[in-house]
Amino acid sequence: MPNWNDVRWNSGVARQAEWSLRDRARLLDETIDLRMQLADRARREWRGPYRDEFDRKLNHMVSRGRQLAQEMRAKADEIRRATARAEAEQRRREEERRRWEREHEDD
Repeated sequence: MPNWNDVRWNSGVARQAEWSLRDRARLLDETIDLRMQLADRARREWRGPYRDEFDRKLNHMVSRGRQLAQEMRAKADEIRRATARAEAEQRRREEERRRWEREHEDD
């Protein structure tokens, strides 16, 4: 007996979430790049303890921002794989239903 229940997965919403994560990761990367350009201009002639503190904080911010962007892309990849699995399972169930119906046509 095949599984008559459809897979409960909203591929459209999942794809929207995937692309939203990718878009936000891209935006974060672009923002970091812009901030680095602005910081480079500010640091050209800047010396002293405040500059050292600024550099430490900037490096931390850039590192954390890149990490967040990477995590967003990893989650987007997970969503894409889950969507592919759900869609494959739905196709498998539909094929099993068709096969079962063909086998039981005469009953």
